[in-house]
Amino acid sequence: MRVRSIMLSALPILTAVIVAVASFIIIAPPTATTYACNPCQCPEDRRMNCQGIQYYGVYTYTRNNVCYLDAYRMKDDGSPGRRIWRITSRDLARIEEAPEVNTLITEGDGVALYRLTSGELQVNAGPAGDGKVYVMVFGGCGDTGERRESTFIPGQ
Repeated sequence: MRVRSIMLSALPILTAVIVAVASFIIIAPPTATTYACNPCQCPEDRRMNCQGIQYYGVYTYTRNNVCYLDAYRMKDDGSPGRRIWRITSRDLARIEEAPEVNTLITEGDGVALYRLTSGELQVNAGPAGDGKVYVMVFGGCGDTGERRESTFIPGQ
């Protein structure tokens, strides 16, 4: 009788252990990784720009030995919306490598691309909804090296 009493008192504990183990096995852990970080720190985000990411995105890639530089206005969810402009390495080859004055190459929908007297490229985007113009200076098409970014508010 005493053994039966001990077994009956242990039954709720044993049931709880079985339920816990079963729920751990049934509820599978997530299989995908979610990234919520700055694009320059996220391996899944290929944007060149780190600032102004809610407003615009600049991407570079090479296909068939031609470099492409694309600018997009971003959707509310942070994904590329519509392409604003595309410049290729062939287009850039027609522009003086180090002009005497900073030269506008193309612009559209508040995003402009310049060739600087230093030979670098510069993107100015904005003013965005926050009133800022986002600036990114980089080496050129296909350059994934160092970028300098800043912002300014026009008129200040």
